[in-house]
Amino acid sequence: MKQVKFNDRQFIRAFGVVSFLIGLLFRISFVIRADFPFNDGGMFTTIVEEILAAGLSLPAFSNFNSLEIPLLYPPLGFYLAAVLVKITGVEPIVMMQYLPVILSSFTIPALFYFSKTLYPSTKTPYLATIIYIFIPRSWIWLIMGGGLTRSLGLVFAVIAMIH
Repeated sequence: MKQVKFNDRQFIRAFGVVSFLIGLLFRISFVIRADFPFNDGGMFTTIVEEILAAGLSLPAFSNFNSLEIPLLYPPLGFYLAAVLVKITGVEPIVMMQYLPVILSSFTIPALFYFSKTLYPSTKTPYLATIIYIFIPRSWIWLIMGGGLTRSLGLVFAVIAMIH
């Protein structure tokens, strides 16, 4: 039997991918038990529906619960959700239940690569990443409806710190 050997770069990439998948499965295990997006998911679903109804234009206000709520959130996540709904045909409520989980999981490899720049020749980035996957404060606010915008912001912030 031939033994497969990884070089350092391949191992780092593999760890990034595997940690992403483990984190995704761990986070999705909480969401899959619910039949509705957590916390502010209803409001974010309404905003996505309003963007779709407006032909992918961003409204100035959301009429969630018959209130005129100024739409001051960063719009990238809403556009991403609306475009994915349009492309896939998945219901907005389902998209809002799962898209924040997927987006939040990208913080895991981003954190790993960032910590690898700080501690390039130690095992610290690996341990930090494993701990990060399971600490509730690292994911709880990112898997609910508002995680649609929070996750993207955190991923981009961590990526910006890498270089």
